[in-house]
Amino acid sequence: MREAGFGDLGGIYEVEVRSFERPYTREMLALLLSLAGRYALVAECGSGIVGYAVAVPYVDMVAHLASIAVLPECRGRGIGSKLLEMLEDRLREAGFYIIFLETWVSNRAARVFYEKRGYRPLLVLPRYYEWGEDAILYAKLLVGSVG
Repeated sequence: MREAGFGDLGGIYEVEVRSFERPYTREMLALLLSLAGRYALVAECGSGIVGYAVAVPYVDMVAHLASIAVLPECRGRGIGSKLLEMLEDRLREAGFYIIFLETWVSNRAARVFYEKRGYRPLLVLPRYYEWGEDAILYAKLLVGSVG
């Protein structure tokens, strides 16, 4: 696992389209990479990228987990957990104290993943997504937490 760069955009996009029913566009992923800087990571296996995580820093030392994904055939190996842990460690070391994210209400697997890692649901965002689905806003306090 390592810091992502713009040269990784093709591999990140491949993971994105193979992971999500409604993937981000290549242009949106490029924007996220530019905003994230050192808070974008990739996981590699063999000759390619098998996962990625991107957090965008906000004001007042708050970060937004914009996206995280692992290729379907590589899930269940701890790759997503390790990406998230490394990203949280980077943010914590830089002085960030909160990370937040949104996920589809219907995405039960994601909700379980985040809740097992200390994220707490804060509220439901009605019709948050362009297709009309609600989102759940999650947050995790990074100060005083490890992993």
